[in-house]
Amino acid sequence: MTGMKANSCFAGQAKGTITARSLCGLNEAGQGGRKGDPSMSRSIYELQGFAVVLDKVALVSRVFAADNQEGFQFNITFSSELRLPVKFPTRTDADLERQLFLKALKGN
Repeated sequence: MTGMKANSCFAGQAKGTITARSLCGLNEAGQGGRKGDPSMSRSIYELQGFAVVLDKVALVSRVFAADNQEGFQFNITFSSELRLPVKFPTRTDADLERQLFLKALKGN
């Protein structure tokens, strides 16, 4: 993302700072920025500060113990083979967040 400059849609942020929320057009409530497009807010899922585009998710792993005693994690693999490790301090938190994420993927 080198060479991108801040413009008026990034008002209130440090100059030149681009966040996942601003790139995906999310407002402060985490909903899609386009009026009249309810599918936009359902196609984006916010997870630990990341805005995940649900249409690009290819695989969600099971919950497992993270390396170096960093708690528990599950991985989200995207269609571009990019992997996002999502870590939580307890297995219960990781299981719950994974279930909520899968529910969002199914569209329920």
